[in-house]
Amino acid sequence: MPAAVIKDFHLWGGNAHCAELCEVQPRDLVGMAIEKIVHASSLAKILGAIRKMTLGNLAFENSCRISVHNSRSGRRKIQVSAYPLREPEGVFLVLGMPDYLN
Repeated sequence: MPAAVIKDFHLWGGNAHCAELCEVQPRDLVGMAIEKIVHASSLAKILGAIRKMTLGNLAFENSCRISVHNSRSGRRKIQVSAYPLREPEGVFLVLGMPDYLN
């Protein structure tokens, strides 16, 4: 399952499955801006969700379908879930799964 840690709209790192989804080497995930991963059609949704979570609004749905960049098809739909970590402040664990429904 793809997993990454995000702070300030950048990846702190991710596992091998996340690197495969992003079509990069795992070491290249560190510092990667989410705009390089998230397709433009889903960027506003993700930025809004991260802002709400950063401001402490945890009442919104923490799981949604988004599109990510894909070199073969232009974009790929995935289901993502984000969870705030206790420390450091403003850091989130993001888990993804391919969206087989679409």
